[in-house]
Amino acid sequence: MSNCGRQIDGADYVFRMNLPPTAHAQDVGSKRNITTAIYHQMKKFQKHSKKKEEVLEMLESLYGLLFIRKPTGYLLAVDQVLQDAGRPLKLVYQNPQHYISINDYWNRHGLNHVTVTTGLYLISSALTLCDDVTAYGFWPFPFTEFGKKVPFHYWVGHIFLPQKERDVMYDMAAEFMKIRDLHTGGVVRVVTDKCEL
Repeated sequence: MSNCGRQIDGADYVFRMNLPPTAHAQDVGSKRNITTAIYHQMKKFQKHSKKKEEVLEMLESLYGLLFIRKPTGYLLAVDQVLQDAGRPLKLVYQNPQHYISINDYWNRHGLNHVTVTTGLYLISSALTLCDDVTAYGFWPFPFTEFGKKVPFHYWVGHIFLPQKERDVMYDMAAEFMKIRDLHTGGVVRVVTDKCEL
């Protein structure tokens, strides 16, 4: 239990990644202004895009902006369902040139030709929009810095996979070290432990 929910919800603006659950509001808060969704998460809407009630139920807990990499026919249909129902959720699409610029920046600064994850992309974007950026839960390792097992990850980083399956385009450990450098330099505050109540 992190008990960080109150701190997270107290922020002026909250970015959430990859349609995360907020069932444990005491730990993760419930506020969301921008939520990202990766392609395979949105693919499930393809078969539901014509069934308005199912789409609305699946997106019931979301409000604000749902940030998606690129529009597709079924996502445009989902967006129309949301608009017709007057839901407080708007689909917005990533500017490919912006993503390429951020990816190129990090490749020039030590990530060695990998694709940046949604997490590093969002932190980089937040730094251009916000005066203060705090990142919660950015910990790609199986154990905490105190040796306790980490019970949950949004994404299975390559360090969790057997060696033969590690040929992936993301390098979570290297990204984490860049994020820690930002933290150490006072650019971003990274919270990896419990929050004060």
